[in-house]
Amino acid sequence: MKFIKLALLSAVFLFLVITLFSLFIPSRVRISKATEIRASRDSLWARIGDPTAWATWNRLDASRSIHWLRRDRDEHVAEIPVRGSRGVVSGWQVIGEENSGPITLQWYMDFRLRWYPWEKFRSLLFEKTYGHQMEESLTSLKSQLEK
Repeated sequence: MKFIKLALLSAVFLFLVITLFSLFIPSRVRISKATEIRASRDSLWARIGDPTAWATWNRLDASRSIHWLRRDRDEHVAEIPVRGSRGVVSGWQVIGEENSGPITLQWYMDFRLRWYPWEKFRSLLFEKTYGHQMEESLTSLKSQLEK
């Protein structure tokens, strides 16, 4: 009986310590990647603004359930559901003018996390999980637009 009490108290104490430590991890995480593209702003927005075309370049294809929040000349912002998350705000921002050289396309993903320790600790791997796929997607989009 003493062993069961000790094990139960130890488990509760360990959970509390892990939860307390996870509170120091931010509840908002942003991953951002950028590339320079020699293409017109209109052709770029046509490719990004059409979720049915995402399968040709976007490795994180979530086009079936995208909800556009804002679409203007310099930035497109959408909310994309991600399994095991409260949803991700993903945005593409164009910096520069095509008549003065290549334009810079920045793609960012903002994750909103709950207080749950497993969500907070999982967020430490977001760069490794999503960053490489974002870079591959931007490279694919760049090669398609610069043909």
